[in-house]
Amino acid sequence: MAIWEYKVISSGKGGFASPQLLENFLNELGTDEWEIIDYRAAPDNPLAFNGLARRGSQRDWTLEAEAAAHARDEERRRREEEHRREEERIERATAEAAAERQEAVEAKGDATDGLRPVRDTERDDDPEALADEAEGYEEWDELDMEDDLPTLLDAIKPHLRRNPKSIGEAAAIDYLAKRWDQEPDDVLGALVECGFEVPEGEDDLPVYFDFEGDLFWLNRNNRGQLFINVREKPRPRFKTSKGKKLDPDDPAAADVRGEHQAERAKRLQLEEEKAHRQAAREAAANQPPEPLPEGKELLDLIKPKMRRNRRGPGLSGSVSFLSKAFKHEPESLLEALAGIGLTAAEDQDAKPDFVEHGDELFWMKQDGRGGVWINCRDKDNGKSRSNQSEDSEESSAEAASSNDESEGSQPAESAAEITFAPGPNAVPALRLLLKPKSRGTGASAEVGVLAERLNKPAVEILEVLVNAGLNVPESAEEKPQFLELGDEILWLNRNSRDDTLWLNAKPKPKRKSGSRKTAAKKAPSKTAKSKDDAAEAASSEES
Repeated sequence: MAIWEYKVISSGKGGFASPQLLENFLNELGTDEWEIIDYRAAPDNPLAFNGLARRGSQRDWTLEAEAAAHARDEERRRREEEHRREEERIERATAEAAAERQEAVEAKGDATDGLRPVRDTERDDDPEALADEAEGYEEWDELDMEDDLPTLLDAIKPHLRRNPKSIGEAAAIDYLAKRWDQEPDDVLGALVECGFEVPEGEDDLPVYFDFEGDLFWLNRNNRGQLFINVREKPRPRFKTSKGKKLDPDDPAAADVRGEHQAERAKRLQLEEEKAHRQAAREAAANQPPEPLPEGKELLDLIKPKMRRNRRGPGLSGSVSFLSKAFKHEPESLLEALAGIGLTAAEDQDAKPDFVEHGDELFWMKQDGRGGVWINCRDKDNGKSRSNQSEDSEESSAEAASSNDESEGSQPAESAAEITFAPGPNAVPALRLLLKPKSRGTGASAEVGVLAERLNKPAVEILEVLVNAGLNVPESAEEKPQFLELGDEILWLNRNSRDDTLWLNAKPKPKRKSGSRKTAAKKAPSKTAKSKDDAAEAASSEES
């Protein structure tokens, strides 16, 4: 079980001064093997954050890693001690110099009330005079100012960026020279003085140098640019140990051999069983398919492989899919279906030939892409055909009488009281299902809604309307054809928003009264009247 140690990390209230400082802070966390598990930045300052980090408290311990960590700690403490001593030495030298200057001023005994003595400026341009004035300052040459500067590799580390093509970090020599206000040759010369070897080409093997537990090396890219790279020195994860070979006479060797032979025998048995199953499948696939049953028994075989129809009630299935399921050619399946009276008409709008089988109806249709489909739905067994005709006549008579009595009569709300069957009384039955429009005059209903309420296919309803004289418009702008039903006119239109078909009805426009002579002069022709009716109906359409 892993044991973790946690650490709260924060940038402070004001955040870091620059993104570079934030990046250095996060890099130090990664170097110390800390994993950030929560990081929340301030909404108004991306450089200010609070978070939580963790790292495993039980890490693999190796002698080399411990020695390297101890060496790094010793080197860090040594540099801190040297830096502290150097600061103390500079402070003492500064204090001594200030004391000497004070003593010199006091020794001269300035008689001008503490004013600085007049200095001769006529020999300011004389180098020899400047050299004479500089006597006594030979100790300046002995001061070692380089002790205050970081080493070259330490100065490079803040400018390193993650290497996108390999592990570790890298920085271009040209970039370092620009940042330090130096020439690239000077930076490269300093690296050579540190012992680095400059590669000549892109494919040269790098030469690695160890510095404080990190590996440094130089490389060139395909454009000749020189880069310095650094990565953490790989630490050993394990050490090798020599094992002892098991004696063949040892009893454990016999047990191990027995287990190995048993596993091998079991594996061979499984492979043989797999080969037998594969051979059985291939043999079954190569066998000739069973002949299709004759008569309506074929429908019992087809129905379990059909799926729910997405465009209406019932089931459907394509002939191409069924032929693959039965392992027969589509032509042979079509011939078997044609033998029981199921054929697909080439005209998609033509009425299909229905075949009854049990309590279901089967028919075939052809889609717009040339595919042939077989469809199935339940028959309407509630009433006989004669009763349906009588109910249709009664409902149509009631519709006509209600239209004569009241021009804006309300249609019946329940589809259960209306019987729809193809014939001369089908259109009055559909008129009873239309609902008054919320705007304008007349009534309307979507063809799909009518099909759902009557539990009939939408194709069958459209077929009845087309046979009655209406046309199915292809677009919303197409001119409709009108059908007179009592004192009303009916027409079909297509909604421009969702492309749905609607059946509409409205009272016929009334003619103005007048003398026969005036009416004869002003009466429009039959063609003009139909155009006026079409324009008035189109203006009152409701989507």
